[in-house]
Amino acid sequence: MSMTFYSVQIKESVDVPDDQVEVVTMKNGKKAARATVEREGKTLKLFKFLPAGDTPKEAAAETPKATAGTAAKETAGDSAKKTAKKTAGAGAKKA
Repeated sequence: MSMTFYSVQIKESVDVPDDQVEVVTMKNGKKAARATVEREGKTLKLFKFLPAGDTPKEAAAETPKATAGTAAKETAGDSAKKTAKKTAGAGAKKA
């Protein structure tokens, strides 16, 4: 099997074998496919958003190498605490 990407650099569709496709999870939780291939003497970096449930079987079985934004993600409790601190100090006036 292969996945079809569209290259803006050469303005053509490019078929990439599934073993060269890396499936990543974006910050918003949606899946995307990324690949780098040599074509016509150029190195093409290809990226494609994937619809829900449309991941290649081989690539989906692999653990993604990098998930975008997981290190910077806050928990809901931390976010609520920061919001409470901001609102508590906003209404207070110095006499």
